[in-house]
Amino acid sequence: MSNINIAIAEDQSLLRTGLANVINSFEEMEVRLLAKSGNEMLKNQEGLHGIDIILVDLDMPFLNGFDTIKHINYSEHLQCKVIALANDLLEQDSFHVFELGAKTLLPKDIDENELEKALHSVQKEGYYLSDHLTQQLIKGLEQRYRKRPSGLKGMYTEQERFILIRLCQGKKASEIAEELGRSVRTIENIKAGMMEKAEVQKTVSLVVHAIKHGIIELSDLD
Repeated sequence: MSNINIAIAEDQSLLRTGLANVINSFEEMEVRLLAKSGNEMLKNQEGLHGIDIILVDLDMPFLNGFDTIKHINYSEHLQCKVIALANDLLEQDSFHVFELGAKTLLPKDIDENELEKALHSVQKEGYYLSDHLTQQLIKGLEQRYRKRPSGLKGMYTEQERFILIRLCQGKKASEIAEELGRSVRTIENIKAGMMEKAEVQKTVSLVVHAIKHGIIELSDLD
């Protein structure tokens, strides 16, 4: 398996090098580019060639993390996945970084094991949602769309709603399959059917659709 090539944009030198050392200790991962600002990162187009994931600090001088993420995801030349880093996981930041195209938002004091898990998940699945971040996003979505009536709930079976709830809780298809006593392929097929019904292409988009239209509610996750 080839290495996951990583770049880091972080203005604090100690944290930047510390993150790089930790990530380089993970198997099949290599930090190939370090930058102290978004400007410096984006100017090094040659260095970004072949990078799979960029970790971007939201609070940087000159070009902050939000604008850096926007430039990366709007670029026709870059195919990098972006992970946002923050001192505090604020609800408004969570929404904004996902809207800009980030694949997850991680706290800077993240545990090494969770960091490795997040990097693998973003590379393989295209996103990573921790339990805390999932609850934060769902709560915010429920508040945002609470007043919007929808008749879509009746379009989903109880089994589909059960699977949606588990997806919102961050469960993988294999875990849901084991819980229901079904095959992974069956769960994937059901999820694909729900995505087609919701007219979305990603699991995160399906979760947003489900909360937005009242198909599942925050109380369902208790």
